[in-house]
Amino acid sequence: MFNPAHPDFLDLVRCPATQSRLNCLPKSTLLKINERIQAGDVFNQIGKRVEQDLESVLINGDQTLLVPVRDGIVTLLVDELIPAKQFELSLASNLGTD
Repeated sequence: MFNPAHPDFLDLVRCPATQSRLNCLPKSTLLKINERIQAGDVFNQIGKRVEQDLESVLINGDQTLLVPVRDGIVTLLVDELIPAKQFELSLASNLGTD
């Protein structure tokens, strides 16, 4: 099964908007994000409501954009990125896995 947190993958792929390195957020943060998605409170870069839960989520180097992962597919389209400012999460302390 594809694992976006695999070090080889994270070394190769960059944020499509900022070209910065991507890091995987832990499951505890993913659960909080998915709760907000289910509540209808999450929007992508172009203002479209995110309607499907995320399997995993990556965050860019300056922690401003979330890169969604669904069905093992990392969505690297700029319009589909999710601005991190929507979340009251302390993302800096949430990098890594749990």
